[in-house]
Amino acid sequence: MKFRMLGILAGLIITGLSIQSQAQILGGKIIDRDTREGIGMVTVVINPTTGTLTDSSGYFSIEVSKYPIDLTVSHLSYGTQSFTLNFHPSEEVVFLLEQVRTNIPEILVSGKKLQILTQGADYSISSFEFDQKFMWQIGMVNNRAKKTRLYQTNLIGDTINSIPIELPASLLKDFFGNVHLETKDSVFQLFGDKNEIQLLYGDKREELYKVLGSYQATLGEGLVYFNSYSNLREIHVYYIDNSLINHEPILILEDVLDDHSWLPDGLKQMGRILGPRTVQQIVNQQRDYFKVFCHDTIFKLRDSLYVLDLNNDKLHTIGPDKKLIRSVPLTFYRHPNPTISNLFFNFDEIITDPLDHRVYIQYRTNNKWRFVPLDPITGETGQEIPIPRYNAMANIRIHGGAIYFTYPEKLFPYFQRIYRQVIE
Repeated sequence: MKFRMLGILAGLIITGLSIQSQAQILGGKIIDRDTREGIGMVTVVINPTTGTLTDSSGYFSIEVSKYPIDLTVSHLSYGTQSFTLNFHPSEEVVFLLEQVRTNIPEILVSGKKLQILTQGADYSISSFEFDQKFMWQIGMVNNRAKKTRLYQTNLIGDTINSIPIELPASLLKDFFGNVHLETKDSVFQLFGDKNEIQLLYGDKREELYKVLGSYQATLGEGLVYFNSYSNLREIHVYYIDNSLINHEPILILEDVLDDHSWLPDGLKQMGRILGPRTVQQIVNQQRDYFKVFCHDTIFKLRDSLYVLDLNNDKLHTIGPDKKLIRSVPLTFYRHPNPTISNLFFNFDEIITDPLDHRVYIQYRTNNKWRFVPLDPITGETGQEIPIPRYNAMANIRIHGGAIYFTYPEKLFPYFQRIYRQVIE
């Protein structure tokens, strides 16, 4: 079972290694052509069922059952390259990669603040997701289910490649930032370049969900998960290395007594009459009810991890060395005009922009979506982002400084289009 879980975990980026009785171990190193330094987290693939990752120094090892082989290596900053080996080398192989010079903001330039990206297309969108470089869409040509295709596009919806697929199908993004195609009973990681779309590392849906349900984020070369103990009013954040064996707590958050300094004068006066213990019970009851709808959250920006602590109204930052960097107060979910029965108001979720490295709070009130930026360093919020009132907007994403969502086409109401609005 342990080996199975290791294989599924690696399959979020690559697949578990294929074990064959007569396989040979191919060892190698991938280095930067200019700096001559090893490149970590490079995907090394022989075929859709056999692959691995380089370690932090650029080394990898992979089992090969027969030669010749076509070795494909890929990395976000270095693109994708293929190499052919006709026989097993007597020494360690070394591959040189050169960084791909890209300028993502160039493809985001547009004269319109709000665009319908798929307005001129003849397909209706049912699902879309982003990895670091591309947008992936599932669309039905002329809105016909029997003509469903998977589209790989740039960030303003220009099609690069497409392939036919069958419904039911949807897109899923994991905590590594990879996008997967979910079918009726299987999941495939999507990989594409300018030439083709590849469906890699096929596995059972339940195995992928088992891993995604067990961990919340990555940190360094390991994973992070947390447990909330309501009876103790504590949160324990754990780190597990890539062996899936060594667990260690990196943050334990205990609920501390509230000084109630943030309560309005009327409730403070009530506290003086009823006593601090009664007020504490009222606050705890309100907070527990609030946490039924809003949960403690872990999110990542760059190489740091952020833990939303709803027991103590704090945002904690953990660095790549697994040490606590800072803890700042949060007030954005406290009701601006609190009453004894309404101290907190719900938010939907915390959304991060992986390209702009910004954080947003998503609310839905009175059938209207609202987005407010959150500064993870100070815990303070900015001005609400003005967006049109689209009651039926769905599949909301924030990527590269823009809000994306689907909305029914006005002239053809059965068609779902992708809208993109620039965040000013």
